[in-house]
Amino acid sequence: MGTSFRFRVPHLAFYVLLLAALVSLAWTPLPQEGGLVVRGQVTNGTPGGGSVEGLEVTLHVFVEGEEVNTLTASVAADGSFLFDGLAATEGTTFLAQVTYQGVDYASESVALGAGRQELELPITVYETTEDPATVQVTQLHIFMVGMEGHLQVGEYYLVSNDGDRAYVGSEDPGAGERITLRFTLPAEAESLSFDGPGLGERFVALEDGFADTEPIPPGTATSEVLFRYELPYQEGLEVERTFHFPVASVVIIM
Repeated sequence: MGTSFRFRVPHLAFYVLLLAALVSLAWTPLPQEGGLVVRGQVTNGTPGGGSVEGLEVTLHVFVEGEEVNTLTASVAADGSFLFDGLAATEGTTFLAQVTYQGVDYASESVALGAGRQELELPITVYETTEDPATVQVTQLHIFMVGMEGHLQVGEYYLVSNDGDRAYVGSEDPGAGERITLRFTLPAEAESLSFDGPGLGERFVALEDGFADTEPIPPGTATSEVLFRYELPYQEGLEVERTFHFPVASVVIIM
């Protein structure tokens, strides 16, 4: 004996009532499941420092060294931040950045490894100071190369801050803005160039040289400066360098 069944098609009014009930419900999107989670903690490294709640965190996303996306989130009351449901492939690199007291701070850049679904990007921020007492050049390398009629000089500085506040410098009348490190050049120097942002960007020109405007956060080698210039060359040439800050170590390569 076969099995049979019957069903009754609901009246059109049933569907109308059902549709009205669905429309009356508040639409709440479901949380996105899966994907990569990037979280972090913003900590004030200065004892007794201010709150970081509400700061905006920018997440930079890089693929093969090229930035492909930026996302933003706010820091919670406990200093945490979160980006979730992100689509990313192995090798994608992430870096989180935040600005506190006018100074930019960033996490380490972290590449997504195989099978990972969560990344941690902690950031430490600091209060600021105009006192340069804790700032020094821990390493200075000076390179001198003889050319036809010229001596090319390159100077590479690794700058450290032994304190617990970011050094932001002070307003300088000659520069017209806040500067941190001042560099005096020999009077005959010409063809000044920088590795990265130069004059009018990171650096400002002064009558006897130039100055850096970039803050120096606490830590070892937290700032670096590299520049080159040329001097007219002649037998018996003497090169004298004057520094406006402590220099712990100098290496001269000729």
